[in-house]
Amino acid sequence: MPADQTTSASTRPPDAPGGTRRATLHRPAGPAAATALVVAVAVACTLVVLLLPAAVVPAEYPRLTFDPAAVEEVFAHDAALARSAPSSEAVDRLRSLEYDRAELETTPHRADGSMERMMASVRYAVRQVTLQDGPGAIAALRAQAVEQVIPALRGDLTPEVEHHVLGSFPTIVDRYDLAEGGKLVAPPIVIRSLYKAVWNFAHNQPPTEGFAAIEREAYWGWLLTHGGEDIPAGLEQHAVTELMKATPSPVAREIVGVHALRRGSTTVAAQLFDRLWDETHQLRFRNYAAAARADATGTAEP
Repeated sequence: MPADQTTSASTRPPDAPGGTRRATLHRPAGPAAATALVVAVAVACTLVVLLLPAAVVPAEYPRLTFDPAAVEEVFAHDAALARSAPSSEAVDRLRSLEYDRAELETTPHRADGSMERMMASVRYAVRQVTLQDGPGAIAALRAQAVEQVIPALRGDLTPEVEHHVLGSFPTIVDRYDLAEGGKLVAPPIVIRSLYKAVWNFAHNQPPTEGFAAIEREAYWGWLLTHGGEDIPAGLEQHAVTELMKATPSPVAREIVGVHALRRGSTTVAAQLFDRLWDETHQLRFRNYAAAARADATGTAEP
């Protein structure tokens, strides 16, 4: 055998199998090893506890989130509509009534039937605008008003214009937590959507007339999550239905699930949270479902 292929035991690396000495395994000193073991066990126990099913009642609604591209599309559409708003005698008459209505809305003690008479006058004025300026005129005027609502709430407009634009809307701002400490905190899409609904109502239109899907999501989602306990049951159920029609997003379904759990519809809540757990594998959904089932059976069993 050639010399370069010959390997004797004495020339093998010492740590190789068959070498002259065996590898030594260096272990940590006693106290350090004990500390490492305690830490490892604690971490493992924590992970096990976290992974175990637990009945957890959601403390609050999830935060509404919105697709930025869809929001910008709505804002751009409104801006374009506002630029196309007509100017005519019919529009002037409607604007005059809007100002009078804003004055009436903020009057503490108004005469009986005054608001009903005002709404009848506005209804007639809206028809006249549509006849004179076309079917898209009202949508354009609404967009024009919507473009002004946030500047008006911030105090960027003249008092007269602010009063005309806002009317009693500041009560909505307070009622639905759109502001905190005098500062707007709700997303602009929410503020604008709630204002659109109020504007529609004041002009004898359905609340969500002309809404894009993301505006319906903002309107109904905010109503459910910030409406409190005194929303009529019929309106609540309508809000649930409309929110689910507007978007099937996990956030929307979580809102509906939390709402169902709070209202005692535990079976519905458990089904929603089970589906969300299956789809997302987020532990909170499994725990929420366990809480819903426990509430339904009157036990703490997940």
